[in-house]
Amino acid sequence: MHIIRTLNISINKKIIIAKSEDEVLKEYLPMFPLNSIQRINKNINELIPKISTNIENDIMQAIRIDSFKDVTELISSSIVQYPKSVINKNKPLYEACRLGHKDIVKILLENGADVNYLSGYIIETPLHIAVFNGHDYIASVLLDFGADYGVKCQCGYTALHYASRKGYVRLIEKLIKVGANVNEKITKIAEFDERLKPQTPLQLSADSGHKNCCEILLKHGASVNERNSNGQTALHIAAIRGNADVVIVLLKNGASLKLQSDDGHTPIQAAEKNGKNEIIPLLKRRI
Repeated sequence: MHIIRTLNISINKKIIIAKSEDEVLKEYLPMFPLNSIQRINKNINELIPKISTNIENDIMQAIRIDSFKDVTELISSSIVQYPKSVINKNKPLYEACRLGHKDIVKILLENGADVNYLSGYIIETPLHIAVFNGHDYIASVLLDFGADYGVKCQCGYTALHYASRKGYVRLIEKLIKVGANVNEKITKIAEFDERLKPQTPLQLSADSGHKNCCEILLKHGASVNERNSNGQTALHIAAIRGNADVVIVLLKNGASLKLQSDDGHTPIQAAEKNGKNEIIPLLKRRI
């Protein structure tokens, strides 16, 4: 797969192999009669966006089939200002991060892709994409290239929030190691979906039932009795969800049975209200 094959008309081939704008003009001018020369600049200006689109499409196709060779060839093509302007749009980097193609991620970054570019439906960084999809090696590459682990997407998640909700222990450890805040709350989630409430990484892991993630977060200083915007602690959340393993971990790490949520419920009362009868004995044994 080559961009030259995609753009199989002679004019575009000339532009593909050109090394500068002057060379584009040199190759392009003889193709037109003298009385058409005044239209040359207009024609070039119309062609270059089309070439850019084709390059972007070819790079995206190469990424989807994990063809490092084709991506490398396309990046090294000399096409006036392209493909660097295509790379800087970050669609290729986002796609490579999503699919887990580590070598392609690295070469895109080496050729100018913006490691902290915010884009997409919920305005995420490449690190958000890599973490959400569980690609810990790619997350490491992004961090090595200066990815900001503290950036929040439009709905308020940092990369650590994603890792905690999804249950990725190695990613949690990696992000904590570089300095991610284990007690930072999601700040904008209510704007994105009013049914969802700001929570800490520990509360997200408790909600999703990720026992091992809870242990790692607690080991690194997560506040066991931190409350969300409803006044619920991680223990309230785990009890409501019926996540018995998480309840045990939280109790071992000092979770309070006495704290009440905004609706006046202790964790035991929250479990009773939500019909989580299997959780109630675990909680009552600690009273």
